[in-house]
Amino acid sequence: MKFIKNKAQRKQIYSLPSVFSAIFLSSFSFFPQVNQTEEKTVHTAYFETMISEMKSIFSAQPKIVFILLALTICIFSLLLIIYFMFLREEKHHFFKIAYIDELTGMHNLHWFEENVPKIIAREHEKKFAVLSANINRFDIIRNCYGEETSNNILNYCARIVGEECRSHNGYAARANSDYFLCLIPYQEKEFLKKDLEGIEKKYEGFSIKSQTLILKWTFGICLLPQNCAIDIKKAINAATVARKEADVNFSPIVFFNEQMLAQINLRESIRNFQEQALQQQEFEVYFQPKYHMKDQSLVGAEALIRWNSKEIGFLSPAQFIPIFENNGFILKLDFFVLKTVLSFLEKREKAGKRIVPISVNQSRVHLNDEKYVEDLRKLFLKFDLPTGMIELELTETAFSDIQNAQKIMNEIRQLGFLTSIDDFGAGYSSLLMLNAVPIDILKLDRFFLTDSCDSERTREILSHIVSMANALNIRIICEGVETNSQAEFLMSVGCNFAQGYLYGKPMPQKDFEQLLDQTSNLMVNDSDSFAIKASDMIGMTASEQIAIQIINL
Repeated sequence: MKFIKNKAQRKQIYSLPSVFSAIFLSSFSFFPQVNQTEEKTVHTAYFETMISEMKSIFSAQPKIVFILLALTICIFSLLLIIYFMFLREEKHHFFKIAYIDELTGMHNLHWFEENVPKIIAREHEKKFAVLSANINRFDIIRNCYGEETSNNILNYCARIVGEECRSHNGYAARANSDYFLCLIPYQEKEFLKKDLEGIEKKYEGFSIKSQTLILKWTFGICLLPQNCAIDIKKAINAATVARKEADVNFSPIVFFNEQMLAQINLRESIRNFQEQALQQQEFEVYFQPKYHMKDQSLVGAEALIRWNSKEIGFLSPAQFIPIFENNGFILKLDFFVLKTVLSFLEKREKAGKRIVPISVNQSRVHLNDEKYVEDLRKLFLKFDLPTGMIELELTETAFSDIQNAQKIMNEIRQLGFLTSIDDFGAGYSSLLMLNAVPIDILKLDRFFLTDSCDSERTREILSHIVSMANALNIRIICEGVETNSQAEFLMSVGCNFAQGYLYGKPMPQKDFEQLLDQTSNLMVNDSDSFAIKASDMIGMTASEQIAIQIINL
């Protein structure tokens, strides 16, 4: 303030805060007070004094007043700018929380549900499809490679999905975990499928250090009706149903239809009622007979499970067994069947009636259960039966871990059970498996009968399989025999045992008992050896069996 020489002027400038405070305080005079007349007089006098001082200041130094007012306006404007920037930042922050996936930076499910209907309405002339995509067995990838690597994979997949959607003028979002949603315009269903097949092949590899991880994509697709109001949640649910159906059927691309929804509901009902069904004895064991084809003698049977649900109705094993294998309920169900068969055989044995070896299916899931063999031992000790009357039947695909299978199968045979491989020839069979794993019976898959009568190649393959099995003292039986020509073909290559509709359909226990009683007085040439020759080999490996064959020669 050096340029203000007059002391009176400086005094007036210094009194500016007083002026502003007077204006501020005078504003309170508009509010009612305790003694309104007295207060009004004081405030009015004070206000008039301040106004007078301000006029003196304005007239003395108008530039200073202008600068102060301009500074005040600037500060006020700056505060407004900061305030609106804060509001915008807050809005952006809440938008990110509400609509952006934190890990990948993609839009999330909420954004997809809110905006897709608007996009479809705006571009109503186009045909749209909602896609549900995920990575097969991502939970296993997460468990094997850890959180950091799995998050890197998710970011990689998010980038792929986003780029591909944008290239097709579509929109993408991450719903949760490895589950992505897309809205894509399309021209024809076939072209859309072809594009997705290209994406699946193009991005199936992800590099982790020195190795490449193969990523398998699954797509469920819901085609949206054109020029119609869209319930986006139903569309998402339909695409998800199709994707789950693709997982079940091991198919990478599946289009939604109404039958799929019925299948999903059925599977959910099966899971909900499985425990109740076991407690209420809704599961029933059926028996399908096995025959010696040359003399038409009954030599055994296979125990098969059926479910007559009070809530769902009659169900075939193909409808519920895969579900039970996935959720682990198969462990309980297999032991229920085994216990039922043991009880059935013991009852007939004590009554002096004829019994035959019964094969009982065992899921591959058992081979990963540490208590499996011990549980078998405890159950078998409860019944008074000769060894060799129960045949535990596992599918060929159960023997992926040869060493573990060899150990368990040896322990099973030491308990007195026969062992067999079901569906031989349909999976990943090998001579190594036959040599390492102790097997009593091979059950040929019905696949060999589809063109056996017309194919010389099939005849040669079967002939060698039978010869090899005979050398190992392993019995051969073929399932799915339905015609006399098939039976004659099998006997011509040395396979004498069969199971199928030609000889008998699966039947309830009561009917099978009657069949056993009817055949109890018939002469059986080779039927007993179906059990006895196998039981003689208990505890021996395939190599030891070959040695015995050589000695006998």
